[in-house]
Amino acid sequence: MVERSIQSQTLREMLVEAERHSRELGEHLDQSFIPKCLELTRLVRPINGEPPDVRALEDVTLRTQTARILETLLERLRTDGPDGGLSLS
Repeated sequence: MVERSIQSQTLREMLVEAERHSRELGEHLDQSFIPKCLELTRLVRPINGEPPDVRALEDVTLRTQTARILETLLERLRTDGPDGGLSLS
């Protein structure tokens, strides 16, 4: 199906698209973004009031996990495209 530009869509079509994008964003947050954020939280969470052992938790671990979260967001922005909701511009 060929998508029409936003200027040529009816209000009903725009609302349907907005609902679809809202649903997709919610699914993305639930299935990908939030679990990765929780994993990062677990890495830095104090255990029994004590901060994590610095020797066990290396900076590269935090950078890697943070990069995974950012990659998820960028991938989502790229797949939506310029007229498909979110965009990088």
